[in-house]
Amino acid sequence: NPTLNPYFNHSYPVNGILGLCRKGPNKNGAKTSLLQVGQEETIKVVVNTPTPIGAYQFAISSDSSALEIVDVQAGPDGVIMAASKAHGLVKVNGFDVDGKGPGELDFLLIKVKAKAQGKVTISVKPVVFADVEGQKIPVSGSSLSLSIE
Repeated sequence: NPTLNPYFNHSYPVNGILGLCRKGPNKNGAKTSLLQVGQEETIKVVVNTPTPIGAYQFAISSDSSALEIVDVQAGPDGVIMAASKAHGLVKVNGFDVDGKGPGELDFLLIKVKAKAQGKVTISVKPVVFADVEGQKIPVSGSSLSLSIE
């Protein structure tokens, strides 16, 4: 089974299958998940898999009153075939006939914008993951908590 540690700016390991981290460094090297109201940030979805991934569907969600999902793009190792966005939920689908992986894959880039103060969680749930033969790959979701000031 694929394994991965979710983290924020490579600092907060937790057991799981998917990883979330800021694409760029925190200001002044701080190891926090702090955003300012109005600030945009890119969050990277990382998948570490011993098996090439042939197809996937993610459901990405957050409290849309506090954190807007502005855009979702394929990372250097990902492929997006279709995406839909409504009411704080983004569904992303993709496939690659040759498969992506194995290894640690920078799969998706999620651009978010902080809208209101407070604590908010962005969740990435794999709905479907399959290898190049169409066999299901068991996965579990991951989330990242952010503080907005």
